[in-house]
Parts: sequence; structure tokens; C-alpha cells
Amino acid sequence: MSRKPSTSIPRPEKEFDAYPVDERGYTDSRGAADYKKISVSKVNKDRHFGVGADYVVFGRAVRYSYAALDAEAAKNRRSSTRRR
Repeated sequence: MSRKPSTSIPRPEKEFDAYPVDERGYTDSRGAADYKKISVSKVNKDRHFGVGADYVVFGRAVRYSYAALDAEAAKNRRSSTRRR
């Protein structure tokens, strides 16, 4: 059984921005997860329990600033595994 050649018009490839940023420097939960190299579920759970990065709510949209994500990373930085 042979297939008919496709007669559809080729669609242009969509540009994918790994870290979607709006003009104010904010990203959504998916972008924050990609930036932090963790799952989206972990970002959402951290927000729920109040242990994640600071965030802003615009209506129903939760957004994270890259400055807040970097500040959280700096806060959690360790130079040794030894407890002080």
C-alpha cells in the first residue's frame, strides 16, 4: 500500500524560547523549572509550602523574576557539606 504524497502546505517552525520572559523580566512556572533544572511539580509544591523563590501574581498568572530565582540560588549556596 503506497501513501499519497502530502499536499499540505509546510508550516513554519515555531520559535521556542527555553525561558519565556516578558518585558518586565518575569517567567512562568515552566520557565522557572527549566531555569532551576527541576520539575514544574517541584516549583509548584515549593510555592504551596512557602519554601520556593518569591513570586508575583498577575490576575491568575504566577510569575517568577529571574532576580528572585538567582537570589534563592545564592541563599541555598553551600561551600561544604560540613554543618556549622
